[in-house]
Amino acid sequence: MAAGNYQLSFTNGQLTVTKPHLTVTPVPNTSLFRYANPVFTASYGGFKNGETLATSGVTGSPSLTTTATSASSAGDYPIVAAQGTLAAGNYSFTYVNGTFTVNLEDVAIQYTGDTIGQTGASLTLQATIWDSAASGFTGTSSSGPDSTKGDITKIWIEFDVYSAGTCGSGTPIASTFAQTVDTGTICDGIDTATSTYMSTNENSYCVVAKIVASGTGGTNAYYIPANAEPAGVTFYNDTGQFVTGGGWLSDPAGGRGNFGFNARYNKNNQPQGQFLYIWRGTYQGVAADYIIKSNSLTALGFTQTTSSSNGYPMTSTLQGKCNVQINRARDGVQLASEGNDTFIATATDTGLPSNNAGDALTLTLNGSNLMSKSFTNLPLQGGNVVIHTK
Repeated sequence: MAAGNYQLSFTNGQLTVTKPHLTVTPVPNTSLFRYANPVFTASYGGFKNGETLATSGVTGSPSLTTTATSASSAGDYPIVAAQGTLAAGNYSFTYVNGTFTVNLEDVAIQYTGDTIGQTGASLTLQATIWDSAASGFTGTSSSGPDSTKGDITKIWIEFDVYSAGTCGSGTPIASTFAQTVDTGTICDGIDTATSTYMSTNENSYCVVAKIVASGTGGTNAYYIPANAEPAGVTFYNDTGQFVTGGGWLSDPAGGRGNFGFNARYNKNNQPQGQFLYIWRGTYQGVAADYIIKSNSLTALGFTQTTSSSNGYPMTSTLQGKCNVQINRARDGVQLASEGNDTFIATATDTGLPSNNAGDALTLTLNGSNLMSKSFTNLPLQGGNVVIHTK
């Protein structure tokens, strides 16, 4: 460097090389509410000159914490990133929070209470609940195979009682609540919830047991709000000539076929009563409850066995008009319905003292465009048929 009109002198300066920032971000993670928190990890962004974590000279690890615990309800929780033991000669650090999602746990629920009782007396409503890791769990686990049993006493059950003619639709005529209790083998992931219902009228009802948050209802924050298959329950007056039944059988479509019915002649010698049959299947790719329901009987008959000293086995045949209905299983929303169909059902009462021993049901649905149903003399797996003659 030269200048004709100037004399040059030189002074040293200073070049400051600042550390570039590495952004530390927790990797999003998920768990189920009753699991211990997983080990969180972080990702790093901002390396220079083609460096990676392995070649950058970064040592140690960040602190990654969350407020969620194994008892936390479902929802999103922050993963807070901090310095921890991180160190680097050529980088500084900035921190971004991540998200830890606690998911709802899966359960299976089934009505296991009484199905038939006399008017004026309390009938036991009961539901059995299986955690997805429990033996006998028949549901679908959204998180895959499960080996850790949760605390299903966090579940309350709402028993919604409907008339047979409105099964699962509209507003129930009564609702009662019960918290699940760890019955049987302790901590086996199988609990029950028990309540009662009483009717002063001879009638058949539909009971839907569903998971709620508390004794006043609400959405459960820990378990997927599943609904049990609707069950049929029946109250009868133990007078005169009548047929009544409630319980379940192995439906030809698979799973349970739940039923409840009452029938007798009124003072004008006309048949009166109700009939209800329900099974679970699939409708347009969605799990659904198929319901046949009637409170309009057109014929009623009774047959006794003359060769037997006590007249058993007895049969009773009910015929009438019916409506058919398809409800979405998870929440009871009606997907389809149809009226003015007909049915014929024959119930067999063996008169044996043990519950449902030898009792059977035959059913044929006619005129339906929505569903088909026909089976002959299927034995009851639970419940009872009672036929009394004058």
